[in-house]
Amino acid sequence: MGQVMIEIPYIFSQATVYSIIVYAMINWL
Repeated sequence: MGQVMIEIPYIFSQATVYSIIVYAMINWL
């Protein structure tokens, strides 16, 4: 359970960063 609580914020932050990059690339084009 402890490891899950560590991984969820990490995965969420990775997804957020990735979404921002993709969104920026789409707007650039």
